[in-house]
Amino acid sequence: SRSSTLKDHLHMHFIPKPFACRQCELQFQNERELRKHQTKTHSEPFEASFRGKKKPLQQRSLRDLELMNGNARSHECATCGKSFLRSSSLRTHMIVHTADSPYACDLCPAKFKRSSVLKTHKLTHTGVRRFECDICKHRFHLKGALKHHVLAHYGIRPYKCEDCGKCYRRSWGLKVHRYRHTGIKQFECDFCKLRFSVKTKLANHIYTHIGEKPYKCDICGRQYGERYQLKAHRCTALSDNSLGRKAAQILFFQPRLLKNLIKVN
Repeated sequence: SRSSTLKDHLHMHFIPKPFACRQCELQFQNERELRKHQTKTHSEPFEASFRGKKKPLQQRSLRDLELMNGNARSHECATCGKSFLRSSSLRTHMIVHTADSPYACDLCPAKFKRSSVLKTHKLTHTGVRRFECDICKHRFHLKGALKHHVLAHYGIRPYKCEDCGKCYRRSWGLKVHRYRHTGIKQFECDFCKLRFSVKTKLANHIYTHIGEKPYKCDICGRQYGERYQLKAHRCTALSDNSLGRKAAQILFFQPRLLKNLIKVN
């Protein structure tokens, strides 16, 4: 059918290929495919793959290409072992391992490690949603959010856990899931010493200690320390009144329509 054909086509675009050949820059889904390619095409022993986002080959500088051709990845992270072509790239990467998030949003409690991420985050406060889904007409602040939303329509989850096979639509979803297998909980609460695998969970937990409740219901004014508590409150309130359970579903897809529905009723 046309729907299944489109789904297959979309899946082709969104399959992550984080393993890149250092000799020719071809990308592969897993280490096994990269190993096979290097042995067959370059007749050389397998070398550690380069993970991470990469510019298209035509956009790389001459210096980058010279470094890659010489396999000069001498700048290695002492924390995780990842190596980089340039010392500047290593310095940027090292921010990931620090506990500091110096870039704070002046409109909400969110903090970020990079100014570029803060800039992107602030778009969510503008109310401007330029990117529209052709299927359901839902609109988004960011183009990337629309891309992942479209995957949900077709049930595509390209990020797969190699340990248990569970799949996710977003790379960070897989990253958070992986902590369940590793058991690593690197973020500790200064108040009670409880540890968390994800920094956002620690941030939400701290609200319970300091009494701050940043998530406010714009319908009744009640406030909550964690986002999921606000969502649960809204759904519970809606399912108990005359608007019915359908309104609760609208909450997650078209919150603006929900406000209008409540005003009418």
